[in-house]
Amino acid sequence: MNRLDLFRSQVVVTQDYPDERIDRRQSLLVFDEAVQALNDQKLTQFIESFPYRVSLKAGEPLKDFKQFSKNLDLILKAWPQPMSRDQSLVVLGGGSLGDFAGFVASILKRGVKLIQVPSTWLAAMDSAHGGKNGLNYDGVKNQLGTFYPAESVFIVRDLLNANPPELRDQSYGELIKMGLVGDSKFFKDLMMEKREASEFIWRFLTKCIEDKYTVILQDPYETKAIRQVLNFGHTFGHALEAQFSWPHGDAVLQGIFFALEWSRKRAELSQPLFDQIHETIASKFDRVVATELKWYRPPSAKAMLKWLQADKKINEKGEILFVFLRNIGKPVLQQVTVDELLQEAKRQNWVK
Repeated sequence: MNRLDLFRSQVVVTQDYPDERIDRRQSLLVFDEAVQALNDQKLTQFIESFPYRVSLKAGEPLKDFKQFSKNLDLILKAWPQPMSRDQSLVVLGGGSLGDFAGFVASILKRGVKLIQVPSTWLAAMDSAHGGKNGLNYDGVKNQLGTFYPAESVFIVRDLLNANPPELRDQSYGELIKMGLVGDSKFFKDLMMEKREASEFIWRFLTKCIEDKYTVILQDPYETKAIRQVLNFGHTFGHALEAQFSWPHGDAVLQGIFFALEWSRKRAELSQPLFDQIHETIASKFDRVVATELKWYRPPSAKAMLKWLQADKKINEKGEILFVFLRNIGKPVLQQVTVDELLQEAKRQNWVK
């Protein structure tokens, strides 16, 4: 098997749950306890069909390295015995549970099979694909981790449609990101859509995933500065997420707004296209730049500097490879210093 084939998970988009495609006798299901609140009978039946299962409370505390031993004990106590590498860890949850469980799967017996059933739109578009997982250390995101792609990823329409609207809305940043930087340039199609975002999201979900794999397979281990284009909006978005505890998807979208404005200022992105992109995001997704809203309160430069310096992609010179946009489907990678980034944040009124 080609080494790169390991990074292309088998992605199955299905209306219903993958009942017959997972061997329950040789699998442990780890699921987010919050999915039970969806009160979906089919979901309950799917969970209860696993004789070996354990629920965990998802969220960033689950990824805290200091809690890892305790959470690993819960998994090992529920695991079918005797343990072997032929068994599977099936993950039913969002990004934080997927990160945690993907790391666990990569180290148990030096790697058991991993199957992802993302329960959130954001995980279905993003974190379930590409093999990146991570734990947080000393309050900084994803400082510990491995590359360990899932064998299969099941995108279950009934499950995603059962999500409350706000979770669907939090995935728009990822959809917009891939539409802007992906090879298929599907943001151009987004511009032409007449339906509501809640209705057209399924049309673009598979394009979003396909575009992500196109990038991943060119640079699976992030050694060629190709996979870095998937970081569009994330550098500043992660800092906003840490500072304000915003949902990841919402923070990334605001990070995209920051990157678009910086791209426009540096003359990478033309003013007419900049305006078109903003108009599309506002009209199709009802999202605008947070600094334009009365409730936004800029943090101090010192506070944001702390989060920017913690970015794991920063080099020894204090530089980071920032993703700008030149055109739809044409991201541009350029080294910038953290100080330059912070000065631009001041110019845009993100910090004081």
